Amino acid sequence: MRLWVDLFDRHRVLTNASAISFQALKALVPLALFGIALPGVLGLSNVWDDQLRDGVSRQFTATAFVAIDTAVGKIMTEASPALPAFAGALLLWYVAGLVRACMGGMNSIYEADEERTLLRRWSLSFALAVSGTVAVVLAVLAVTMGPRIDRSGALHLFLLLVRWPFAVLALGLAVGLLVRYGAAERRQARWASVGAVVIVAAWIVQSLLFAWYVRSFADFTSASGALTVFLVLAAFLYTASIIFLVGVQIDDLLRKDASASEKGILGVLRG
Repeated sequence: MRLWVDLFDRHRVLTNASAISFQALKALVPLALFGIALPGVLGLSNVWDDQLRDGVSRQFTATAFVAIDTAVGKIMTEASPALPAFAGALLLWYVAGLVRACMGGMNSIYEADEERTLLRRWSLSFALAVSGTVAVVLAVLAVTMGPRIDRSGALHLFLLLVRWPFAVLALGLAVGLLVRYGAAERRQARWASVGAVVIVAAWIVQSLLFAWYVRSFADFTSASGALTVFLVLAAFLYTASIIFLVGVQIDDLLRKDASASEKGILGVLRG
């Protein structure tokens, strides 16, 4: 335990997690706009009415939902291709900033000096932002839209079975690329894979607990409850950021343990 307290302090884990979660919170705004505008441009505006509207209406007050429903309907029916293009570009810019915040957090954990040029760091952050955004979008589509492609027959059963493994694989690949190439000191593939597995597994547990809390205790239909949605969302992103950095730290400890061969894995993790 003392080891982890020292590592959290020395590597500024909580400070870096705050920076990462703030960048993630910023990226949610263009992500929501992109997700609303794109179906309208593609002629899929019925997605809101057929699949999302009823679920959203149960989570907010009547007044708040009317505002949301009006805004979403207007964007989906009147949006031009310029709107999702602008939202996508802004999303890529913010996600690249999120990647650079993760880079800084990983450099602190690895105690590595940043010697890459500004151009190289920014180019790499945009490349990782593209791969990460595509992975998240594919994971969300697989979980939410996959089973609706065919509601009967063998294909429907197949999509039900593979949607979650596919989503986990997509997220694991994105995290693995970030862990391996994001830091100034490049990780070996096997250690990047270990870190990605730890992070994604912990994220799944966190998401399940968050979903259970929302279903069991959260009440966003009241005036005060509607305000807490932002606090809950910020707490979720902050916790996810801490999990990411802890996973990177575990990856680093395991790598050092394998190199030194002085202590067992459990000994390293327990300190």
